[in-house]
Amino acid sequence: MDQLRELRDQIDQIDRQMVALFEQRMSVVCRVEEFKREQGMPILQSDREKIVLEKAKSLLKNKDYEQVLESFMTHLMSPSRIQQARAQTLDEK
Repeated sequence: MDQLRELRDQIDQIDRQMVALFEQRMSVVCRVEEFKREQGMPILQSDREKIVLEKAKSLLKNKDYEQVLESFMTHLMSPSRIQQARAQTLDEK
């Protein structure tokens, strides 16, 4: 059981790092939204999302995780679009 607790502690530490990185990412997403709004650009840019997915997969050392990473990144980009749409809605009010 000690081994399981140690592994879970490692996951908890990684999760803390991921939350901090998520917050950093969302801060940049807000700046992207401002730029897009100023330039009259749409929130969804499918070509960019494809590039993000391919770039992320190319960074993988263990290619066995490729499908899981693609799912993870796809789900990660969804809140970015939601945040951008929310910000635009708030700005319109």
